[in-house]
Amino acid sequence: MFENATPSSLNSFTKPQLLAHLNREASSKEGGEWTNAGAALVVNSLQWNNTVHFDLTYTPWKHLGFKFAVACLSPQVALGIKPDYLLLDLTTSSKYSLDALEELATGFFTACKTYGCKSKINDITTAAVGLSIHGTAINTQLPTRSPYVNKRLNAGDLICVSGDLGGAYLGLMLLEREKRVFKDNPDMQPDLEGKDYIVGRQLKPNLRLDVVDQLVNDDIALSGAFAIDNGLSKGLMPIFENEQLGVVLYEEKLPIDHETLNQCIDFGIDPTVAVLDGGEDYELGYVIPQSEYEKVQKLNQYLTVIGYVADQTTDILMQLKSGKSVNIKELRFDNA
Repeated sequence: MFENATPSSLNSFTKPQLLAHLNREASSKEGGEWTNAGAALVVNSLQWNNTVHFDLTYTPWKHLGFKFAVACLSPQVALGIKPDYLLLDLTTSSKYSLDALEELATGFFTACKTYGCKSKINDITTAAVGLSIHGTAINTQLPTRSPYVNKRLNAGDLICVSGDLGGAYLGLMLLEREKRVFKDNPDMQPDLEGKDYIVGRQLKPNLRLDVVDQLVNDDIALSGAFAIDNGLSKGLMPIFENEQLGVVLYEEKLPIDHETLNQCIDFGIDPTVAVLDGGEDYELGYVIPQSEYEKVQKLNQYLTVIGYVADQTTDILMQLKSGKSVNIKELRFDNA
């Protein structure tokens, strides 16, 4: 099945590439989209492990449960699908108390109730160390409208994002700094005054169902849609991976909250890089036909136009404030 003459390092794969590689013999070639008795069945799974995807040193258990539910639901919501069911599986060591797991469950169920999703904890098993949480979002309904995305990209289409970006990454950097200070001096109190917004963006993000509702209510056509759960660049690049079109983004148009910007200055981090490859904002990105520009302008409290689809390049370029254009791969933290 897998014939490798020489062993390959996992470092040579991105996550989507590794999944595609391992799924070469899968019964479905359509990713998570299956059919059951003619009805669309959309399944999205997510797994997190402590120390890799979350840190219980500074993450409250309730916030972890809430955030994990948002992370599970976000990819489907980006496509206009409001999941029917969300199942949670836990693998935990005896190190953690019943109270802690109850807090996690409370946060998880609170998120599901907030966003109108049925839910249950499906299974729990033991491990020698650590905590692993696995979620499966299942939807058997049509999107909020059909088709939600027409998947026809054209030069001049608008690149739009919801909310603001980069805040979750700066919140993470701030929490990591305070963790290091605490380890050196357990008597020190965390210095998070005036940082509520970026800390909240990291610990308890929101699911942007309001954006989906506005797009549907205003009947705005969409040529592409993606979730921004691991930086703007990783959300945007798969949309154009097999297209003979590229993108031009404008640095000055990137929506960055003032608290995020101030923290970037304090840490010496380029805010543009934080937006492109920063972290878990869980905002939504869209490619919208240029003919919808006036409608988009009326939704400026929900959407920001940050660039356009270009036919003069197949790369994703960032036009910097200096006027220079740079491939976004050159601005990222890594090229994975």
